[in-house]
Amino acid sequence: GDSGDPEMLKQQADQLWKFLDELAESDPDAYKAFIQKQAKNAADATPRVLPQPGLVLSTSRVTKPAISAESKGGVTSVKVF
Repeated sequence: GDSGDPEMLKQQADQLWKFLDELAESDPDAYKAFIQKQAKNAADATPRVLPQPGLVLSTSRVTKPAISAESKGGVTSVKVF
């Protein structure tokens, strides 16, 4: 079958959850070790790249903000000031 088939993916996810549920019940230490290993692998696979700033916001505290909204060409803008 097609590996991107939604029904096939659902079946695989269901099988994984069933495996994890059974492992957690039958061998809690093995379950914990499995989850920790998966978390470490995911962390190791995550790139350590910091995003470049593209927008800088300045904030100040407003005790009673005023809110206005306007629509132009199907786009609604909301301003809080």
